[in-house]
Amino acid sequence: MTGGDPPRAASALEVGNPIVLLERITRGALVLVPVADGACIELVDKGGTLVCVCGVGALAGLVGQHLSRDASLAGATVASGITLRCEDSELDGRVDLGQCRRLGIRSMICMPLRREGAAIGVLNLSSAQVGAFSDDLVAAVSELADFVSAVVVSASQVASVVARMLRRIPGEEAVGPVRSDPPAPPDVGPLPGIAAFVADVLSPGATGRLELRRRIQTVVAGDAIPVVFQPIVDVATGEVAAVEALSRIPGPPDLPPDRWFAEAGALGLGQELELAAVRAACRSAALLPQGVGVAVNIGPDALTADAVLAAIGDLDPARVVVELTEHVAVADYGDLRSHVQELRERGVRLSVDDAGSGYASLCHILRLAPEIIKLDHELSQGIDTDPARQSLASALVTFSRLTGSALVAEGIETAGELEVVQGLGIDFAQGYYLARPAPVAALDLGGCRASCRRKLRLAS
Repeated sequence: MTGGDPPRAASALEVGNPIVLLERITRGALVLVPVADGACIELVDKGGTLVCVCGVGALAGLVGQHLSRDASLAGATVASGITLRCEDSELDGRVDLGQCRRLGIRSMICMPLRREGAAIGVLNLSSAQVGAFSDDLVAAVSELADFVSAVVVSASQVASVVARMLRRIPGEEAVGPVRSDPPAPPDVGPLPGIAAFVADVLSPGATGRLELRRRIQTVVAGDAIPVVFQPIVDVATGEVAAVEALSRIPGPPDLPPDRWFAEAGALGLGQELELAAVRAACRSAALLPQGVGVAVNIGPDALTADAVLAAIGDLDPARVVVELTEHVAVADYGDLRSHVQELRERGVRLSVDDAGSGYASLCHILRLAPEIIKLDHELSQGIDTDPARQSLASALVTFSRLTGSALVAEGIETAGELEVVQGLGIDFAQGYYLARPAPVAALDLGGCRASCRRKLRLAS
């Protein structure tokens, strides 16, 4: 699972899509021209109107807008076919002054994009500074407009061919609004071998990603992810206080659970798969005794109050612990805290997973004040023979006491590890030594309690 905007594998259609390429160009333009704080590309549509098809920085808000050709520097650029510059928007009658003020633009350059000598749009760079663009700079970046023009024409033609050949691959949609002029030929039916060849030439590995995307979409649509539960044991009593739900997504392909969620995130399907797993876990957890809670794993991007409560369904929210993973950076803790508070008001508790393994988990703990902190298995495993691990765990015990959080040691695999965890005063333990994961129907909580009490050396 990943947060923010994780890198997503480009599909074959995206590689042939001129809009995707133009977006890359606008982002690169800001790096190439440091004095610019905004870049966009505006193209002339069939009705003769300028449409902003991509934009970054100060001009990102223009995307999708139809812009005036009569009272704008871009329109004047299309009409003249030459590069135009505005030194100060407050003094230049050619610009749309109202829009410049809204966007904070004081100077800009508009370079014409051409096809067969005719202007088809503009590349626009803007700055909040007066007179930001020198003569030398204008001359240098004018060459960029020639490159963008070539991309618009050639990539549109590639996009048209790719769209025809891959149009029937599930999960792929038609490319963006810029298309070549010739109409597409009649559909002659799918050509799997040729389609796969084209996809993998444009984007190596695209066929495999498409197959994986289809598989994940099938799993989500089926809404029946197999789930096993691993007991979380109260170290003081040996009782099973809760269980952690673990997804077991069947192949093909044969991937471990963390890879399934990582691949889903890379394909833009991470939230859907996480919430499908929560739904499956909560349905199965309804068969557990009332006093046993269930911990479900979810990333920050999928953790919204409405989505989580909908996934919990009819299960009592007070029985649910949301385990926030360590591996995802959080861009806006204020928004995340708001969602967590809504869940708390319904009875859901928060756990921070993998504590002690990295910086992100410490940020989660400090900023979200979880009810439960889970020690990463890398910290628990070998703790009986490593004084450094014992020292860090002891510090977290002290921290949890001061903050009122419960502490869970996961990954306990030996009697020695369990003995040290118990001696340090850690509240709960989880791991193969205590109990292995099992489907809900195979969980023997009474037998687990008796076994754990023996292993914890508690009186019967």
